[in-house]
Amino acid sequence: MERARYVAECQVQLERVKLLTAQRIQELIYANLNDQEEVNTILGQLKKLESYERKARSRRKNAIRAFCLITAE
Repeated sequence: MERARYVAECQVQLERVKLLTAQRIQELIYANLNDQEEVNTILGQLKKLESYERKARSRRKNAIRAFCLITAE
């Protein structure tokens, strides 16, 4: 049960980062492109979110593997 819960937590984290990424992209679409500082801030946030998403995907993948090993026993 604990490992299944961890898989679910990893999925929730991944969904949250996807939502934040979509929000930042929306902000970028409506940003004043003449305001370079605002654009750079949003792009910096997107870069951090990309890194976090990669780590979240890896955690979820490892959690699923661990769960599958238990269910296979």
